[in-house]
This record gives sequence, structure tokens and C-alpha cells, in this order.
Amino acid sequence: MIEMKAADMKKMMAAVVEAVEKKYPGVKATVKTKEWEKGAYHRLYINLVCTAEVNGEEMTEKADFGFINLKSNRYNVKDGYDMRHVDADDLAEAKALYEYAEAYKAAESDKKLYAAKENYRHTVRLSEEEQVKGVSRKEMLDKSVELGILPSSFDTYWAAVGEVEVHEEKEETTKGEEEGEEIGSYDDGRHSVTIKLAKGRYIVEDNGEETLDEGKNRDDGIYEAAMYLYDRLAEDGKTIKVEDDEARAYIIECAAGMKVKIVKNDDGTIKKDK
Repeated sequence: MIEMKAADMKKMMAAVVEAVEKKYPGVKATVKTKEWEKGAYHRLYINLVCTAEVNGEEMTEKADFGFINLKSNRYNVKDGYDMRHVDADDLAEAKALYEYAEAYKAAESDKKLYAAKENYRHTVRLSEEEQVKGVSRKEMLDKSVELGILPSSFDTYWAAVGEVEVHEEKEETTKGEEEGEEIGSYDDGRHSVTIKLAKGRYIVEDNGEETLDEGKNRDDGIYEAAMYLYDRLAEDGKTIKVEDDEARAYIIECAAGMKVKIVKNDDGTIKKDK
């Protein structure tokens, strides 16, 4: 962890805001912080909220910049952006808003019709009729935005009608896209902690209610869910059950790093040793 005070964070994040707004015209960047305190923990979570007008409506994306431990003045960032080294070119959330806004502007003069490339019809949620007849550039954008497909990836999923082979596809639901994938539980299973793919992000849910945690990909989502379960164990004294091996490894590693001793019960659950 790196030594950092809240005042240091404000200066560095102000520089990030300036760089983002200069690199992506039309995108407004705002630093949002959330102070959280429970027991021995006192953290200041840091996010960069990026907003732009996309197709006549305001669209927002949130970028994670980690947190500061306000008791030790230590900065911690694992899967988010490190404010000390981040470059505006690397900020996917701001870049996405800018690309979407520009793509919608260009769509007005595009008269082509588009269909999904081979094996991607169900991924982009086209009906059989839409696949055969094609959809407009704007409709293609609407579906892409909903699914978090960036304009830079359009060529992977889409092609102009006449350039794509139409055939029957096997109905298949992408794992985690429709239903939550259980990572673990606590309170004797009464609280199920899951990750779910929504608009290109893996959000963590507790009994179907979103927490403040999310990941850019499935591995990030598992890590965030694991840390949520770890907090229930270490901070709330809950007995937890972990279904995912990767999440269990994260929890054990975190406990060792924080010098928290955990005990494994006969039923496979784990708890903090008193």
C-alpha cells in the first residue's frame, strides 16, 4: 500500500479530471467519494463519474480509483485505476462515452442495414427476423450500448447485411448474463452473494440487491464478491460459505495479509477465530 492523504488525492484526481476532459471533448468528469466506517475500518472510496450526452440523452459511466484508509493514510487499489499513473487514453469509461457519442452522430448518414456475425445473434439479442432483414445503424448502436459493446469492437459482432451468413444457431445463454452466479453465502445461506453481468460489468448482489462493488470482467467480479464476503466475516463476525475456489483463495490470502485468523467448520463454512 502507498502512503496518501485525502488532500493528496484531491490534487491528483483534479489532474485526472483535466486530462480526461481535454482528451474526450463532450465528456464531463467529476470526482465522487464515499466515506465508510465500521469497527476498526475507516475508508474513503474514490470514483470518477464520467458523463456525456449520447444520442440526446445523458449517459454516465463510473471508474473505480480504489480507496484511502483514513486511519493509516494508505492508498489501496487492486483492479481499479491508480490515480498516480493513470493516462486518459487508458480510461475505458470516458473513452466509451466519447466513442458512443461520436458513433451516434455518424449513424445519421449511414443507410446500411446490419446483422450479427456468425454465432453472435443471441449475444447481441437479435430476433430471427432482424437477423434476416437487418437493423439500422442506430438500432445496432442501441443494442451495443445496452450490452456494453464498444464501437471499437463492432467488427467482432456486426456486419452489413449481405456480408454475413444467416443460419440457424443453437440457443445458448452466456453464463452469468441472465442469472446471478453464486460466489458464496452467509447467515446459514439466508444471504446469497452473486455476480451478474449487466451492461458489460460484473456487479455484486446480496440477495438480488446491488452492492457498491463491481468488476470489469468475471475475474474482477469474483474478487469483488470475495472481498464483500470477507468483510462480512472479518467486520461483521459472520460465518460464510464460499462456493467458488478462486474466491476462497482471495479470502484466505486477504485474511493472512490482515493477520485475521479464520477457522474452517466441519460443514465447509469458515469464520473468524475469536
